[in-house]
Amino acid sequence: MSLSSEKKSIRDLRILLIQVRDDDMIHHEQKCFQSAATLSGSRFRYVNVWHDTLDVKLLEGIDVVMIGSSGALLVTDEKAKSWVSALSAFIRTVVKRDIPYLGLCFGHDILVHAFGGKLERVPRANGNIDIHLTDAGEKDQLLCDFPKTFSTLQVHFDSVTELPDDFVSLAGSDVAEHQIVHLKGKKAYGMQMHAELNAEELKERLAYFSGYFHDDEKELEQLVEGIVPAPEMERLVSAYLKRVVFEEHEC
Repeated sequence: MSLSSEKKSIRDLRILLIQVRDDDMIHHEQKCFQSAATLSGSRFRYVNVWHDTLDVKLLEGIDVVMIGSSGALLVTDEKAKSWVSALSAFIRTVVKRDIPYLGLCFGHDILVHAFGGKLERVPRANGNIDIHLTDAGEKDQLLCDFPKTFSTLQVHFDSVTELPDDFVSLAGSDVAEHQIVHLKGKKAYGMQMHAELNAEELKERLAYFSGYFHDDEKELEQLVEGIVPAPEMERLVSAYLKRVVFEEHEC
């Protein structure tokens, strides 16, 4: 898909945000994506897999599809098989139609899963985590001026252990080998980190899910106190829109 001629800047984009939420973080997530993309809420269309049908008609007039996190729900959950299957098929349709796709956290996992990659349940990874660009990452148009190593904000239990064919790993970390991935020849990227959140927003998210992510209140308090801003990571969503969607070569 090529952007129509009237789409002159990021402000003209129409984004479909697919949400995977049965909790009270629905509006919080919407506002975080708006901020990360530097777009008003009017530029987004929202659909929630818990309440809405994933019909291809949702893609009409859409320039970019995004998926963020899923609260306490995981791709590897047995109870999630039916809707994970439906969402995976929808993502394959998005990519087949050459509509740009950006998946963050769960959105990263489901992209890899949709094309046959493997994920495994891993020890919880929370807070600031440094990622390291691969050789491919340093050359990728999205990451060309990012530091070789930079801090990211993460909360996840699943980790990609094997990439599908035609996927390339752009960054990894000590806790997960494939932190940023790209489907070659497509504008489809996955990022394990919460690039839609800043440090304060992550603290809010952790506080809401405190009982799920941490049984020990003191441990959670120490984690939250230790979270610091990750300014390079906060550039990723807008960089994706500029450099991948609009193909603006800034470096």
